[in-house]
Amino acid sequence: MAGENGRPLGELRDSGLLWLINAAVFHPRGYALALHVDDGGDVTGWSLMGDGSEPWQYGDDMHERFAAAERTLREQR
Repeated sequence: MAGENGRPLGELRDSGLLWLINAAVFHPRGYALALHVDDGGDVTGWSLMGDGSEPWQYGDDMHERFAAAERTLREQR
């Protein structure tokens, strides 16, 4: 549940913002920010994955994830 002025942490995944953060900050450096999700779909925490030895590779859904992040950012205007 979100705080009074916040949004649920789980929205990072659906909004595309988790992908954008990873693509811009962590993936090029060989890391990824991962959310921990329980059986009910609630985010219970996060961790930093990877060893920094090589950049992460992107799957075929890169354009869809970028579009989701763009929609989320446009909605904030």
